[in-house]
Amino acid sequence: MESPSEILPGVIFYSYLSSERKEKACIWNHHTLVLQVSGQMVLETSEQNLTISAGEVLLIHKNQLGTLIKTPEPGGQYETVVISLQEDLIRKIILEEKMEPYGKYFGLPNLIIPNDDFLKGYFQSIVPYARNSGAEMTDEMGS
Repeated sequence: MESPSEILPGVIFYSYLSSERKEKACIWNHHTLVLQVSGQMVLETSEQNLTISAGEVLLIHKNQLGTLIKTPEPGGQYETVVISLQEDLIRKIILEEKMEPYGKYFGLPNLIIPNDDFLKGYFQSIVPYARNSGAEMTDEMGS
């Protein structure tokens, strides 16, 4: 497995690419969005077991421990793009967009996001940066 490639160094985006099945324990310090580009990922936590396949997006809640099982397509690759939703960035967006809170969320900590054309388009715009390590993304583009 290649080590995670930072698309926007030290800030938000990472890409994982592998042709081997991998299993690892993780602690998420930030809310995280994962686009499954190819292959399959299983997230196991104390509360949930979720499986995502190519084209699906998973929202992982911060401050939890879990295990990831990453399985490439038969004869193919495993690829994801991961976006760490850091609190300072979330606060900045909320202030800029003048968003109002609806109340505390009491649902499951991890969610497969329903297919959304805007989110899908956003991730599709990131994939070329993930696949071309020489391509540079500015902070503004990442935000």
